[in-house]
Amino acid sequence: MKTTKSFLVPLMMGLAMLASCSSSERHVDSLAVNASASDNPAEEIAKLEASIEEARKQGVDALAPTWFASAQTSLNSAKEARDNGKNFSEIFKQTAEGQAQLAKAKQFAGASESNMPEVLQARKAAWDAYHSAAAAGATNTKGLLEDFATAESDFKDLTKAVENDNLSQVGNNRQDVINQYRKLHARSLDKGKLDTARRIANQAKDEQARRYAPQSLAFAEQQIKSTEKFIENSPTALEEIDEKSDEALFYANRALQLTRESKSFASKKPEEVALWIEQNITALGKDLGTDDVRNQRLEQQFAALKDSARRLKQTEATVGRSTADNRRLSTELQSSQAKARQMTEQSEKVKSIAASFQSSEADVLQKDGKVIIRLRGTKFPVGGSRLGSENFALLAKVSDALKMYPGAHVMIEGHTDSTGGEELNLRLSQARAEAVKNFLISSKALAPEQVTAVGYGFKMPLASNKTKETRAMNRRIDIVISSSDAPLSAE
Repeated sequence: MKTTKSFLVPLMMGLAMLASCSSSERHVDSLAVNASASDNPAEEIAKLEASIEEARKQGVDALAPTWFASAQTSLNSAKEARDNGKNFSEIFKQTAEGQAQLAKAKQFAGASESNMPEVLQARKAAWDAYHSAAAAGATNTKGLLEDFATAESDFKDLTKAVENDNLSQVGNNRQDVINQYRKLHARSLDKGKLDTARRIANQAKDEQARRYAPQSLAFAEQQIKSTEKFIENSPTALEEIDEKSDEALFYANRALQLTRESKSFASKKPEEVALWIEQNITALGKDLGTDDVRNQRLEQQFAALKDSARRLKQTEATVGRSTADNRRLSTELQSSQAKARQMTEQSEKVKSIAASFQSSEADVLQKDGKVIIRLRGTKFPVGGSRLGSENFALLAKVSDALKMYPGAHVMIEGHTDSTGGEELNLRLSQARAEAVKNFLISSKALAPEQVTAVGYGFKMPLASNKTKETRAMNRRIDIVISSSDAPLSAE
């Protein structure tokens, strides 16, 4: 079947809009469908399906559920029209509306992110904690998942409120949803780290910790119970819960390891245990440069190790300070060299620019790190700001000079002599600066965001206004080029 290359499918609101008000499906007012990009309806369906899947990965289905569901419905309708052999125009109509609905979904997803960042942060943290718990082998999570489903439903009510521009509902219910996710976060930590700590403590008991490491086991169990109590009393204090859960897990692992070591020592003779300790001290002592002190008590051998470690730390600190000083000096040298190179390059640029102008056209100078092209040859009508063609050659040279400073910020300053009133000259100098600015933008020498125009009137003369010659010097356009990151502002 051959289709028209381009056609317009109006999707008027009318009765269809009335129907959409009573359901969750959203429609666009109208849209143009251009089939010239692809005459293959299967390709358009595939494009829409890929776009929807990519949006799902970005979470758009949760952040703008109604518009996303509408896009999915349009995709299903396009597939159904294809399978039923409908006219291509019907398929293109559905895929075009689906793409438009998906664009709306992304727009409202951004609005949801802007209006409730704390909710999204709490939601992500809760789910991350749950997935960590699941990866750690958490069990009996059915009730937890059911409560997650409830929180997700309430979360989607918020995002639907954003779609309906009902921000008051968002404001009223946002904190409740945050608290739900924070509690789920705490319960996930309990199911994850704390549940793992319980299993390890039970494993230590199975390996006879009450006999071989009773103190360590008791302390680990105390940490677990303390964390359980804290979660019960402060379910939204997530940082403290995470910290306490980490401690409980650490001490449970410690109790298990001490149980195994104690059992191992119990099978050895006392001298074998002492020799094992001595061997490890001696091995560490060699690495630290400690004298052989095996003829002394174990306590003294440990003291010798500590002393060697202390001296090593002091040496490292001294070396570290010297290294930091050397790095600082090296950085300062590199910075100085870079500045010198920049100054040389800048000087060469200024010389090159100055050489392109005749003395009657412009002066080129540097001041406070900025380059100023002082145009003397611009010609405006008396009391006017129109740029005639006689200025184009001069401004073309200015355009060439500006190309040497890509991305720079530029201020166009207009200046007059003192003939006439102050207000009149301010307006005139501003209009002339704007005329030069617009020329440089239209000639693609500058982007609009790069350039600012300001008129100073006769407030910044270069000479007195007593003679014809000095008044001519004061009538000028200054092109001020700054390579700083911040735009120039009028002084």
